[in-house]
Amino acid sequence: MRISRWLLGTQTERRGPCLRHLAVGVSDEGHPVASGVATHVSQALSTVATARIGRMKRMRHPCFEGPEMVGRQGELAYMVCVRPDEPTVEAMAGQGVLDQDVALQIAADVCEVLCALHRLGIAHGQVGPASVHVRQQRDIVHGVLADPAAVLWPGAPHVAPEVRRGQVPDVRSDLYGVGRILAALSPEELEAPIAELIDSLLAEERMARPSSADETLQRILAARDERRPTGWAKLISLFAS
Repeated sequence: MRISRWLLGTQTERRGPCLRHLAVGVSDEGHPVASGVATHVSQALSTVATARIGRMKRMRHPCFEGPEMVGRQGELAYMVCVRPDEPTVEAMAGQGVLDQDVALQIAADVCEVLCALHRLGIAHGQVGPASVHVRQQRDIVHGVLADPAAVLWPGAPHVAPEVRRGQVPDVRSDLYGVGRILAALSPEELEAPIAELIDSLLAEERMARPSSADETLQRILAARDERRPTGWAKLISLFAS
């Protein structure tokens, strides 16, 4: 997908302190090729956002939709993020799609992305059921983490307690969101290793959570490998309907 420019639409939405415009990516031939969200940023923040995008551009991962660009329209500085078309974990859970194998796969995908972001020194800050989209590829589903500016705003109920209090997010803040994803998609009756992992990720105190995404990923993969995948049919049939 090649985007030659972004056009800001007239429809806007306000999320907390952020005013956002719908944005349409246009190809060299003038055809719309992507939909996105343009968030107002100050002139000073646009410099920070440009540096952040530069670091993220070095990280290409199929399970991450990062920011596309920072631009200006008159006096307005804005940052554009692509909005994934697939349903979110929050939406799927609301439809009753609760399956442990699906939850572990999506959580593993998100942890892989977080491993790469954290190596770049970037905390996502808004990881949770509303920022992860569920993408089907053949007979497997994957979790796709959206950039926080695309779908969320500070203080969303699923983010870590310290972020809701206005503190700067870190690695452990992101891992809290992984716990919320696992909890959202998991059935009520959990196997002991998975229940213990969720409890540790959702600890109220930041320092009581796992210390790295790598450690969390290994625990998720170990739990997944101990299980026989049996729960894909329900989710695949939902996509097909």
